[in-house]
Amino acid sequence: MRTRLLAAALLALLSSHASAFDASKASRYPSPDMNAPNVGQLTSHGPINCAPGSVCDVSTLSIAFPSLATRTLLDRLLERPSVIDYGVDTTGTADSSATFSAALNSGKRVSAPCGTIRLVSMVTVTKQALFDGPGDCLLLKFDAPAGSPATPLLNIKAGAVGSRLSGFSFDHQAGTKGFTANTIYGGNIIAGSAILVQADDTSLTRVTGRNSYNNCISVVQLPDNGPSWEAIPGKPVNYSLQTIRTYSCGQDGYAAAAGIDIGSGSHGSVNDHTDVGSYGAFILDIGAGAQGTFSNLTGIATAFNQSRYALDGTRSQTFYIGSGGSTWTNLVSIDAGDRALWLDYYATQTLMSNVFLKTSAAEAAYIKSPQATISGLTIDGPGYLKPTGTVDAIVLDTSAGPLTGLNLVNPVIKNTFNKARYGITQVGTNGGAGFALGYDFSGAVTESNGLSATFGMINASALGGTWIAYTPTVTFSSGTATTMSVSGAYRHVGKTIEWRASVNMPNIGTATGAVSVTLPFAVSDVTAFNGTEIVNTGSSVPGSAIGGSTTATFKRYDGSSPIANNNFLALSGTYQTP
Repeated sequence: MRTRLLAAALLALLSSHASAFDASKASRYPSPDMNAPNVGQLTSHGPINCAPGSVCDVSTLSIAFPSLATRTLLDRLLERPSVIDYGVDTTGTADSSATFSAALNSGKRVSAPCGTIRLVSMVTVTKQALFDGPGDCLLLKFDAPAGSPATPLLNIKAGAVGSRLSGFSFDHQAGTKGFTANTIYGGNIIAGSAILVQADDTSLTRVTGRNSYNNCISVVQLPDNGPSWEAIPGKPVNYSLQTIRTYSCGQDGYAAAAGIDIGSGSHGSVNDHTDVGSYGAFILDIGAGAQGTFSNLTGIATAFNQSRYALDGTRSQTFYIGSGGSTWTNLVSIDAGDRALWLDYYATQTLMSNVFLKTSAAEAAYIKSPQATISGLTIDGPGYLKPTGTVDAIVLDTSAGPLTGLNLVNPVIKNTFNKARYGITQVGTNGGAGFALGYDFSGAVTESNGLSATFGMINASALGGTWIAYTPTVTFSSGTATTMSVSGAYRHVGKTIEWRASVNMPNIGTATGAVSVTLPFAVSDVTAFNGTEIVNTGSSVPGSAIGGSTTATFKRYDGSSPIANNNFLALSGTYQTP
């Protein structure tokens, strides 16, 4: 009906223009070039009954393009149908659940104008859906009865392979509707998400979502009659989420929901995702083969559920990574209500680069996974709004097993907003083997705490071969020197300290006996040092320090005192820190 009226109006418009076109004006309006592309010509192949006030029959009206196929105007209009053609109400008044479902399952590429589509019940997509929306001005508003069990507003089932949906926003309304726990898919928590992507080769592009019961968007494939915890490992495959914006996702209070959750999907990609105010921004779930390539992800002001934490210790984080074999590039967390980044134990073979974690309420990076490499990790102000020096920047958790093969390349800790307690600390009873290479932990009170002897730390200065100056404290077995100058320097390479110091004694005053010099760091075990008397005798002046001490003591090789007026001692050594 709609398309016939449109065609009649088009015919009337063309007829009125033709009658009004004066021959005297022809020179001012040259004939169109019919060889130009996209120039059509209406033709009629039979009588067209279009009396005023009547319904026009345009079944014989055709449109011809030069060198292209001729087809009826009706077919041309139906090439890109709108959801309105299927009865969808875009004023947000009527329930369009059934009609919107019909449009998406039509097998045609459908479009939609700006407006609001009210959905009272879940829309299930069972075949390839091709939907082109206008952008955020089109809102899918889930309006199920208040207090009813949560369901997705859009469920793209496994049979809808190759679906392409773009250009729309949605509001799950979980916060205002007070939905109860979902009952579909055996009560699986993730089935309470606003959108379920279960079909292979499915893409969502330019989508904005908010106020979901569980996740805003979940990529997962669930068995119809499976238990509440089960997903089909590695399915769906070849998913793509591009340019996604999510807000306030996870209204069920579980504190484990996110803007996007890759529950069991694999061989997919997510690019350009920003989340604000959800319990978590992004989840790569645990135990079901979730995997992909992820880039340009930003989480802002992720929440922390205090009541849930008090109940069972559940914590939130901007980025939770529970599965391995994925790559991550350009991650940003700002104002996390709890942790900013958590690599769980099964996130092995994770490769990350350019990670910026700013002002998290708790520790910024919590790493439990072995065999992970993080390049370009920058942390600024962990424990923001808490007393300075009370929250750690990086925590290595070995409670689940040895933390081996963890490599941190060029990590930096800043204190623009707050100073961390430890730059990196290790917890748990198992060991760790890896390194922090080229680090700068100047934004922490103490660089490290409790690290295994097999976890090496090589700071940025050491990589450049730079000696760091410091002034040792020099004391004697008894007495004090009247005139003395002291200088020192060290290079820190992992747990290895290369050290040197000089002691110039123009006037020894009452000083006698051995010379004791403070070291830049404590020694891990009994350590021997070298020394030489430069001015007086040139004798060897060896020294030693006991394990845990920060002071080395020096005497001549024969046990006599090297203290003498105008003497100059050159001292050096290499040792391991605890």
